[in-house]
Amino acid sequence: MDCLVEPTAADTPLLPLTAAAFERWQGTAAEPDRAWCAAQGFEAQEGRLLCLPDPAGGISRVLFGLGEGAGLWTWAALVDGLPAGTYALDGAEAGDAEDACLAFGLGAYRFDRYKDAPPPAAHLAWPAGVDRGRVTRLVEGQCLARTLINTPAGDLGPEELVAAARGLAEQHGG
Repeated sequence: MDCLVEPTAADTPLLPLTAAAFERWQGTAAEPDRAWCAAQGFEAQEGRLLCLPDPAGGISRVLFGLGEGAGLWTWAALVDGLPAGTYALDGAEAGDAEDACLAFGLGAYRFDRYKDAPPPAAHLAWPAGVDRGRVTRLVEGQCLARTLINTPAGDLGPEELVAAARGLAEQHGG
């Protein structure tokens, strides 16, 4: 699960905002940031991303709209929507942070058995307090299931399925 990484000081802040939290944020945001949001029509719509520019032309932070309160799959939009880089959740609730990590891991899944699929260029830094073990187990389990489902029957017969089950059992001491 290369998409979730250790945090560093260089990570770009990613601020998830419900519509109500966006209204509050605007009261404290710098004028250029408020003007940029208005120019881009950003109102924290569910699944919408907005990169705020820094003076050097880079990204100072990313706003992520949660609408009235996003579900797990809204967070998955981050994987393919973010520009290349590493992002750190800024101000996310504990449950949202775990959902973000889980959805990010699931959204990063690529079935690449027959064709190389480049990994996502965006990475999410593990937020403090997230149960990394739980998230990792859930993502790896889902990805294994998706790989088995996506593999054609001609390449995943009974023997191969048994081998996959044995490999999983051995990996976990079964």
